[in-house]
Amino acid sequence: MKGKSLSRRQFLAMAAGAGVGTLATACAPQPPAAAPAATTKPAAPAATAPPAAPAATTKPAAPAAAPAAGDRPKVSCMFWDAAVPGYREAAMKKWNEAQSKYQLDYQFVAPQPKYYEKLTVMMAGGAPPDLFILTTAWLPEYWKNNVLLNIQSYVERDKYALDDFPKVAIDAYKYKGGFYGLPDNITGWCIYYNSDIFDEVGAMKPTARWDDPKWTTDDFLASCEKIKKKDASGKTTRFAFDIPTAYLPLGIFLSMFGASYTDNALDPKECTLDRPEAIKALQFLADLRFKYGYAPRPEVLNEMKANEMVQNGRLAMSIGGGWGFNAWEPYKFKWDIGHFPKGPAKRDNYTFYYPLSIPKASKVPDGAWELLKYYEDVAIKQIIVEGGLQGTRISDMEKLFAANPKPPESREVLVDSVQNFGYLDPRLTNWEEVWRAIQTELDYLWIGERQADVCARNAKKAADALIPAGKM
Repeated sequence: MKGKSLSRRQFLAMAAGAGVGTLATACAPQPPAAAPAATTKPAAPAATAPPAAPAATTKPAAPAAAPAAGDRPKVSCMFWDAAVPGYREAAMKKWNEAQSKYQLDYQFVAPQPKYYEKLTVMMAGGAPPDLFILTTAWLPEYWKNNVLLNIQSYVERDKYALDDFPKVAIDAYKYKGGFYGLPDNITGWCIYYNSDIFDEVGAMKPTARWDDPKWTTDDFLASCEKIKKKDASGKTTRFAFDIPTAYLPLGIFLSMFGASYTDNALDPKECTLDRPEAIKALQFLADLRFKYGYAPRPEVLNEMKANEMVQNGRLAMSIGGGWGFNAWEPYKFKWDIGHFPKGPAKRDNYTFYYPLSIPKASKVPDGAWELLKYYEDVAIKQIIVEGGLQGTRISDMEKLFAANPKPPESREVLVDSVQNFGYLDPRLTNWEEVWRAIQTELDYLWIGERQADVCARNAKKAADALIPAGKM
């Protein structure tokens, strides 16, 4: 990871300094149709009114120059999603038949490390894909180095409506008056649970209502107490919940207690894990493991992974997202999903809002924009139905994802979650490095060697030493 992050910064610095300066000039987004016309056909048709290139494709009625598919300018896109590569590719390739100006060059690279390596090389070489997926942790670095195309002018020109997308995603793509992408797939986290176990012990189940006043942290603890089971020797044979220690789901519990990793996501100045509400959230999770015995300890998880414990009935609840439906579907017991409990501050969730972005170095930004719209307006519907993704628009999520008769029954939990919850990641170019420093200190809490207040203070100290270097 460290080497990967460093090489990324090197490539971006190189791109911003040597190559991208000229590319940015050639592909300036102000009149969104200026540059691509020249790359489409170097002969006569290319000279038709550059500022109005989109209209030019409908104007020339006489020279039926609808080129054969092989002669069309290529628009490349690149994805990493190993879960739905076939479904995504099949849906997007229909773009070739839906229009007659461009030809799709679909590229798929997985798993993620390989994707990052290839994208880095392509960006450094000045020939990136015309449309590609990014993680939100990468956005600040790309913004700082000015390598993404501002698509605000396209949105305004086409009066492209954004109000059906979850607000947290649209807000995440805005920077200094610009707009830099549309969502690839939006989803959140949820609590998966074995409904048979809850019925057996008469415990309150995770709620399917996002605004339910019940299902508080106290209700959660009461259910955990009923679910926990020991044998005659005192050994725990069934656990209630597997605590989250990774960055994203851990942040949900911080937010439930009114805490966060940093003071201000848009302009982070310091780590705030040493504040009382953050320490309470961290200690709450540690106590589930070491004080109450509701969560398996590390030595138990070393013997049997959490998903195996779920499968054989030794673990009643775990955290996941819509990507876990296929794994749970074959289980013999009845299962469902629900919201996180309401904490002392609120109920919350994290929303995945990875963007699809266009690089400034694209030679066909008009084509990339048309492909991006096709993905959001047409292809994603097929991918939801056939590939199981949650989607990008709330209306599609409600009609296609939540209405799917396949389990779980409470699919609306994930739709309600992205519509009503969510918060932005800290905008730091080195947030991955900052998180690793935090994680190193919190690991002492998760193995039971230190208390939350000590780990939190140490995590803050480590993070605060790195935050200045990540400022944009």
